[in-house]
Amino acid sequence: MGTDTQEDLFHHEAEVWARKFSAPAPERALHSHSLEALDAKGEELCGRKAKIVAWLRANGAASDRNVKDALFGEGADMNTVRPRITELINSGVCHEVGSIVDSVTGLHVRLVRAKNEGEL
Repeated sequence: MGTDTQEDLFHHEAEVWARKFSAPAPERALHSHSLEALDAKGEELCGRKAKIVAWLRANGAASDRNVKDALFGEGADMNTVRPRITELINSGVCHEVGSIVDSVTGLHVRLVRAKNEGEL
């Protein structure tokens, strides 16, 4: 048995992680047809994002809190939906359509709407 210190173990784990998650070597780069297929497929909506988009399409524009309360209950953390809604906006699936005063915080918050299929 070795006498590895906690620091030695940390560095070993960091090296393993770096090898596992680093970019592929140039000789193993993705082929152009693979890149085209990835672009054509786009970002698939799954999990929480899919639920949020489906709810917004069914119910129209809403605040993050409205979405959270409807899907996960009033006791859920705002971070249950807020980061996913921001990602959906950044990817162009949803967009901000205005703001309202939040009933809990009294602050102006965004209203978000899911874009319909084919909408720019």
